[in-house]
Amino acid sequence: MVVNEDEQIATLAGLIEGDCARTILVATREAPMSVTELEAACDVSEATVRRRLDDLAEHGLVEETVRIDDAGHHRHAYRAIVEQVTFDLEADGVSVEVARAETMADRFTRFVREM
Repeated sequence: MVVNEDEQIATLAGLIEGDCARTILVATREAPMSVTELEAACDVSEATVRRRLDDLAEHGLVEETVRIDDAGHHRHAYRAIVEQVTFDLEADGVSVEVARAETMADRFTRFVREM
């Protein structure tokens, strides 16, 4: 399916418009959170949280990480990898800019290049 730029802008705006998606982005800026933690923060069902996480991941706004607890269990968690989304009104329409946070992989790559 081919999606034009206007459709992408509308989809992203619609996604960010939702309370659950915005709560997920804000809540996971500082530290990764599990689906259960996000379910409580958003006050919605697990299924709704998972759908929003899928949508946010599809647009490169969150990433899945793995946390290891004290007992050695692996727990999936999610963190926002976006710092800012800007919609600009221009003479020929609307543009959107997504400023993404630096990921651990980005930091490692930069570290290796600077060696």
